[in-house]
Amino acid sequence: MSEKTGEFFANPIPADRHITALKNCSVNYNILNTLLNGVPSESVKLIQGPPGTGKSRTLIECLKKINFKKALICAQSNVAVLGLYLKLLDTTFDKDVALCIAPSKIPEGIVVTSNETNKKIICSTISGKNGPLLKHLDFDAIFVDEAAQISEAIFWTLITSEVETIVMAGDIHQLRWQSSEPRASELNHDRSIMER
Repeated sequence: MSEKTGEFFANPIPADRHITALKNCSVNYNILNTLLNGVPSESVKLIQGPPGTGKSRTLIECLKKINFKKALICAQSNVAVLGLYLKLLDTTFDKDVALCIAPSKIPEGIVVTSNETNKKIICSTISGKNGPLLKHLDFDAIFVDEAAQISEAIFWTLITSEVETIVMAGDIHQLRWQSSEPRASELNHDRSIMER
């Protein structure tokens, strides 16, 4: 707040998050044009649909069809990550999957078969990917559920030069990213990468 005028200054954090995320990511050239300009590519897939239409299930089906070395299955919320993890346990990947979220966030009765980061498939929140346990791991495939509900800045934190495949599931019409910053829409910070 300015002492002279009594005005509040705009919070610089939303713009700073975008700049920092872009500065720290390293995008594989093969997917850059798709992410920035929407140029069609086999390497970036979108699963769009309203709630309850099987987007998460389709995301798991895409995982079965893609050749990858190490995959990150993520979402913004612990609940969504748990749902994906449980779906994966019912597939042929059941021995290859680990759930890497805080133990305090796992409801009683959920059996975690592994939380080892050396597994082929890691289920984590997006913020967990940027935490000390996972931030140094390289993934060549990223699967994002609820992708329409995350900001572009948060999405860019997932991207490294090793990422060759990205699959996003979400609903840009009913469940989209919302920003509380009034200037966000002027700067296009009120949209997800999926909406872009």
